[in-house]
Amino acid sequence: METLLLIPIVILSVLEGIDPHKGLLFSYYFYSFKGNIAYLVPILTSIVYYLLGILLVYVLPLDSSFLLKIIIFYLLLLHSIAKVLIGKILHYSGNMKPTLSNLITYSFVNSLLQMSLLLVLAIAVFMNYIILFLVLSIIIKEIVFEFAKNSQKILLSLTKYNFDYIYVIGVLLIFSLLIIFR
Repeated sequence: METLLLIPIVILSVLEGIDPHKGLLFSYYFYSFKGNIAYLVPILTSIVYYLLGILLVYVLPLDSSFLLKIIIFYLLLLHSIAKVLIGKILHYSGNMKPTLSNLITYSFVNSLLQMSLLLVLAIAVFMNYIILFLVLSIIIKEIVFEFAKNSQKILLSLTKYNFDYIYVIGVLLIFSLLIIFR
């Protein structure tokens, strides 16, 4: 059963990694102005984006009780409904000057607006593979950035999709299955 939990982690990591609004666009933008420092962007955005959730996981005494799983599932459900209804306004654009401080601000504020800590808490309670999720997300972001850097068509095609809907469907499906089979 433990190896089956790796499948949802990989799926969530890929969804997070290919989402252009979670660091890929900023990587490309940084590359245009700052060159190779853009390779740090996926690492920084991922760490900052999930920092609050990771801190909560390691500070709060979380158990994997059925009640906590149900609470987190319903929080994810409510969050998903909010993303579908008002996902376009849950985004901070702020100062677009390509600096690391703007990148950190952008990532942290967007993580708060998009409640990324819920995903980290859910991964901790349901699967307990936070570090694997974070590392895979960074690797996917780096790979997609490398491809997008060489071909603008990749970046343009990724921006055509509404990742809020893809995220909602993926998260709800995965966590529904985890509740059913655990």
